[in-house]
Amino acid sequence: MRCPGTPSGESDCGNCTLMQLPTRLLDPSEGRLAFGGVDLAALPAHRFARHPARADHQMDFQDSTGSLNPRYTAHNTISGPCKLRRELGLATLFVPHDLNVVRLLTDRVAVMYLGKIVEMGPFANVFEQPAHTCTQALVSAIPGCRPRVRLDGEISSPIDPPPTVCRFASRCPAVPDRCLREAPALHGPAATVAACHLARWPATAPAS
Repeated sequence: MRCPGTPSGESDCGNCTLMQLPTRLLDPSEGRLAFGGVDLAALPAHRFARHPARADHQMDFQDSTGSLNPRYTAHNTISGPCKLRRELGLATLFVPHDLNVVRLLTDRVAVMYLGKIVEMGPFANVFEQPAHTCTQALVSAIPGCRPRVRLDGEISSPIDPPPTVCRFASRCPAVPDRCLREAPALHGPAATVAACHLARWPATAPAS
């Protein structure tokens, strides 16, 4: 059994900020946080500490000495969350630093770039046939996985980015004019979506 959600991406892509939202360590700037029929985003962070839903949330920090049991083997540490999910019906969000670990722990993966999800779908779909160039570069960094895709250019500022320009445009090897005047929305087959005007999927996949 695999855990259901993994936001991945380069450093400073926004995945750590995303992880603080379900536990309400941060107030979201927009959108909803639907949990059990309740929009947690409507609750100020200071009120969430006393809300009944707080008991259903737990964060494990990346400080391994503080969050992991030193008596556990690596296998027990990795398989534990999946066992709990099966027995208790838990949902897990996992921020990886090693994409190989994602293979073991996740059902679905979301790739982020500068605070936005650029590709999302079942693990097998995203990693075997990545549609977004950012995802292709991340997957190619796994040793022995596939020919390396290197990203040139400068990372755009994450502060007040132009809403009509693709955030990945400054590093994309193929930037049509459309990307500079129309930021792509997530689109694609029902199971897998990508925010890229150039994204292509197998012809047999139903469009969403």
